[in-house]
Amino acid sequence: MPPSNDSTAVPVEIDRSGRYREVQRKTLVRLLLIYWLPLILITGYFAFQFNAVQIQTNRLRMQSIAENQAQMLNLFLRERVNKLVNLIDDPRFIIPPEREDMKTYFLDLQKNSSAYIDISFFDPSGVQTTYVGPFLSLQGHDYSGEEWYQSLKESHANFIITDDYLGFRQKPHFTIAVSRTFNTQFYVLRATLDPIEIYRHISTGFDSEAIHLSIVNAKGFNQIVSPQKGVLLEASSIIPPRNPATGIAWTTIKGKEIAYAYSWLQEMDWAIIVQWEDQKGFLMFIRTNLTTIFLIALFHLIVFIVIQIRAKKLVNIQWEQDQTQLQLQHAAKLVSVGELAAGIAHEINNPLAIVCSESGLMKDLLDPQFGEKPSEEEMTYHLDNIREAAFRCRDITRNLLDFVRTSDTKFAFYDLHAIIDEVVERWVSRKMALANIEIRKKYFEKMPPIRTDKNRLQQVLLNIITNAKDAVTDRGWITIQTNFQDDQVIISIADSGRGMSPDEMEKIFLPFYTTKEVGKGTGLGLPVSYGIIKNLGGKITVESKRGKGSKFTIVLPQPLIDTKMN
Repeated sequence: MPPSNDSTAVPVEIDRSGRYREVQRKTLVRLLLIYWLPLILITGYFAFQFNAVQIQTNRLRMQSIAENQAQMLNLFLRERVNKLVNLIDDPRFIIPPEREDMKTYFLDLQKNSSAYIDISFFDPSGVQTTYVGPFLSLQGHDYSGEEWYQSLKESHANFIITDDYLGFRQKPHFTIAVSRTFNTQFYVLRATLDPIEIYRHISTGFDSEAIHLSIVNAKGFNQIVSPQKGVLLEASSIIPPRNPATGIAWTTIKGKEIAYAYSWLQEMDWAIIVQWEDQKGFLMFIRTNLTTIFLIALFHLIVFIVIQIRAKKLVNIQWEQDQTQLQLQHAAKLVSVGELAAGIAHEINNPLAIVCSESGLMKDLLDPQFGEKPSEEEMTYHLDNIREAAFRCRDITRNLLDFVRTSDTKFAFYDLHAIIDEVVERWVSRKMALANIEIRKKYFEKMPPIRTDKNRLQQVLLNIITNAKDAVTDRGWITIQTNFQDDQVIISIADSGRGMSPDEMEKIFLPFYTTKEVGKGTGLGLPVSYGIIKNLGGKITVESKRGKGSKFTIVLPQPLIDTKMN
C-alpha cells in the first residue's frame, strides 16, 4: 500500500536516542549540582565536625586515662611503701628476720600484687643477709655501693622508689626500699617489682589495641612501656613537658605529628604517657558508627535515585512539549498554506475579473447583431485595461517567487548613502513632494563602503519608504538615518504615520497581509524585504505605536569592511 500524501498527517515522533539522551544527561548533572552536591557538602561538613569532636573526645579521654592511671599508680606505690614501712616498724618484726618469716612476709605481699619479684633485708653494712625470691645467688651481696642504697641512706625520708635498672640480676626491675634505725644501726627492707606486671596492672580497663600507655622518667627513658611503642630502659621518643603537670601535647615522630596525653606522678619523677592508635581508633570509629554511616549512604542512594527519576521525568515532559510544538507548527504551516492560497486567489481574482469583463465587453462591441461600431480609441482603452490587469498578475507572481526562492546574491562594495539617494531621487521624491511629505536624512559622516547587493538593498529600501509614504497623512515626515558601530551598518526609516497595533506588527511579515485598503497593496513587499535582508545576513526590526508612527531598523553585518574610504 503506497504511503499516504495526506498533508494533515501527524508529524513523525522525535528521535529520542540522540538529542534527548544528551538533554537527560545535562538535566541529571544540573539536578545533582543543585540538590545532591549541597547535600554531600553538608554531610561532609557535619562528618568533618563529628570527626573533630571525636578526635577531641579521644584526646580528652587520653588525658583522663593518663590522670586516672597516674593517680592509681601513685596510690599503688604509696600502698607498697606503706606495706614495707608497716612491716619493718612492726614491733613483732625481728631484726634480723628469719628466712621463714621473710617467706611469710613475701607471700602476704604477693597476695596484694603479683608484681613483687622478691624481698630482702640488709644489715648496717649494706649486705643482703636475708633474701626470698627467684635469685638466691643474690643473698650475701654487698649493696652498700649501689646508688639507690646511698640515696636512701642520705635521704631524710625513710623510703625510696628507684627507676628501672638491671642491677646484679641483669633484668629490668625497680626497687621500693624502706629504712629503720634501731640502736643507732641502719637497717633496710627492700622489695623489687616487675615493670611488666605493673604495665598489666595499669593497662586494664581500656582497649590496649587502640590506646598505648608508657611511663618515662625525668631523663626520658622508658620505665614501663607498651611493646608496640618501645623497649624498657631505652630512650623514649616522647618526653612530656613538666609544666603543666598534666595535659595534651604534640610531638613529631618520623615526620608525623603525634598527639599524646601525659600526667606526672607525685610519688616520683615518672610521667604516664597515653597515645591513641590512629588506625585502631579509625576502625573503632567505623564499628561504633557503622549504623549511622549505613543510613547516610542509604539516604544518599535514595536521593540519587529520586534525582535520576526526576531527570527522566523532566526529559519526558520536554519530549511531550516538543511533540506538541511540532504538531502546532505543523498546524500553523497548514494555516499558512491556506492563507497563502486564499491570498493568491484573492489578489489574482481581481485582475482576472477585469480581463474577463473587458474581453467580454470587446466581444459584444464587435458582435454585428448589436450594431455597434467601436472606435479605435475605445478598443485601445479596453485593451489597455486588459494589459494592466495582466501586468498586475505578473507582479504578484514575481513577488511571490522572490519570497519563496533564494536567488544568487551579487556582493560588491558600494557607497550606502549613494544607494539611498538614488532610491529617493529616482523613485519617491516626486511622490513625496506631491503628498507634502518631508524627507529628512541623518547620515553617519564616516560611513565606510559597505559590502552588499545593491539592487536587492534598493528594493528593500523602496518597499519600506513606499509603505511609510502610504502611512503618513498630509504634511508629515520620513527620516532616514544611518550609523556604523561594532562592524555593523544600521539603517533606520521612521515616519510620522498612523502607526500599527501590536496585533498588526505580529503579521506584517506574513505573505499577503496588508494594512492598506483593498487594491492598494499585495502584502508581499515586507515579506520579500525580510527574505532579502536575511539572505544578506542581516535582520529587520520594527517599532510602532498606534497614532505615533513606525520605525523600521535594518542591521547588516560587515565582516569584510573595505577600510579604504571612497
